[in-house]
Amino acid sequence: MTGRARLLLLPAAAALVAATAGPDAGLFRDITKSSGIRFRIGSDLRHLKLIPTMIGGCAFGDYDGDGLPDLYVSSSIPKWGKPNPKSCGRLYHNLGRGRFEDVTDRAGIKACGLGMGAFWADLDGDGRLDLYLTNVGPNAVWWNRGDGAFEEGKDTGLEDPLFSVGAGFLDYDGDGRLDVVVANYLDSTPEWEAAQPQFELRVPEDYVGQPSHLFRNEGDRHFRDVTEEAGLAVDPRETKTLGVAVLDYDGDGFPDLYFVNDRVSNRLFRNRGNGRFEETTAETGAGVLGSRPRAGMGVAVGDPFGAGRPSLFVTNFGGEPNSLYRNVEGTLFEDAGTASGAAEVGFPFVRWGTHFADFDNDGLPDLYAVGGHLASRIVRAFGYYKSGQAKYVEAGDGAYAQRTVLLHNLGDGKYEEWREAGDLARIRMVGRGSAVADVDGDGALDLFVVDIDGPARLFQNRVGSVRSWVSIEPTVGTDRHTVLGTRVRVTAGGRSQTQWFLVSPSYASGSLTPLHFGLGDAEQLDEIEVTWPGGERQVFRGVPARRAYRLRRGGGLESVPLPAAPTEIGMVDGPLSPRGFMIEGTVP
Repeated sequence: MTGRARLLLLPAAAALVAATAGPDAGLFRDITKSSGIRFRIGSDLRHLKLIPTMIGGCAFGDYDGDGLPDLYVSSSIPKWGKPNPKSCGRLYHNLGRGRFEDVTDRAGIKACGLGMGAFWADLDGDGRLDLYLTNVGPNAVWWNRGDGAFEEGKDTGLEDPLFSVGAGFLDYDGDGRLDVVVANYLDSTPEWEAAQPQFELRVPEDYVGQPSHLFRNEGDRHFRDVTEEAGLAVDPRETKTLGVAVLDYDGDGFPDLYFVNDRVSNRLFRNRGNGRFEETTAETGAGVLGSRPRAGMGVAVGDPFGAGRPSLFVTNFGGEPNSLYRNVEGTLFEDAGTASGAAEVGFPFVRWGTHFADFDNDGLPDLYAVGGHLASRIVRAFGYYKSGQAKYVEAGDGAYAQRTVLLHNLGDGKYEEWREAGDLARIRMVGRGSAVADVDGDGALDLFVVDIDGPARLFQNRVGSVRSWVSIEPTVGTDRHTVLGTRVRVTAGGRSQTQWFLVSPSYASGSLTPLHFGLGDAEQLDEIEVTWPGGERQVFRGVPARRAYRLRRGGGLESVPLPAAPTEIGMVDGPLSPRGFMIEGTVP
């Protein structure tokens, strides 16, 4: 069968997926058992107290360049002070058809400490994704050798020794090299936690925060701390950061930074374009929503309003609404939570990982928020809180395992909870980190969630491939300059959408995967406009849909072969796009 014939058959095959799923199957099906992913994170709540409540990072990224998103899940320590042979971080190679293989040992990765976050990024500009791991203790870089193996970085300058959770990746000074910002949380160590009274429970108010750091890429795999000279130094008493998002909120071509804090105000820093940042939290309204700071956990960057500007979504603690900051003309952020309907979805639950993703390919970015309490009811019942500032901990749903909620974008700036989310709604988890990617090449986005009290789970999207889509991946050229921050605007079927090629922030989970646009019923894109870092633009017109494309600066759109789609749910078996297909663009 020719590639064109497969493409013609795809809409019918996608319809068969929905039909075989059944009316009650819902959007997501748990395929963990058949996927080959076997991961349970271990933790020592007895000795380490607060620290293991914050673990659970993961990330999708194609480390071997075969077109399939691979998966890394971060480590922890089940018994403090004891050898840790079973709870090290794991690397899963994507075999296609929704199957994965544990290749950690073969890849040479041995990360067995108090892991927090996992992030894929090309840190040295060689076109291969490296792995950056945040820890309680020195962070680690694993350099991608290009032969399926990794080597641990030594004296890179990125070994931040604090309580690191989130990380962001950007070229803040425009030199073409990728810089790193690390989100540091609370002033604590495992030794200090283990020495505290056994049943004493603590909340963030009982700690002083730690400063986050910006590391400038000096080249030759070496980084330098430039936090103070870049204008990002903050009093530790005013920052307890769990995540950091990179976005160009004012559209001036320079990447800005947004820090998500726990029980203190979130903070926005504008990149002035001269190697320095200035805080613009107050004048933009990007800080406190409501009467007091919320317990910010996860963060997502996207354009749910179709304005061509990045807005922000922040997940918070149980009994607190979600925070949706709508970008208004690149100058202000307004509280759009209540007006959009997104604020109250999942209100009783403690919410963590999140991401803007078009799960039904209708051209409107949906949202999700992973649920899970800090500690079990038994621990909270027998323990006592050190301070009197912990009433909010019991304000929402008290269950340890909680629901992950899915927010369906209805258009016109409105959200509602997805009515038929399938296994994702039925299975309660003690969720933390999460990652989104099309793992099986069927044109629909799938979801992975880390459960810190059960198996990590992979949820397959059973509905999205009914509608059309396109995937676009900007790639590094011969100049080795980073392409993170590339802006892509697509127009199809009368609707325009904008996304930015960035490492997703979520919660402790930095995936880097191709940009995925749902296109509804459109089988051709009217236009793709690409704006590279530095401002160079390319335009492509009349582009066929239901294909994955790679693009280098100044080059054409290269259609890349997709893996064989899963056959057990009725998809066409075989590549979904022909090899060697190229579309040349124009430079306005």
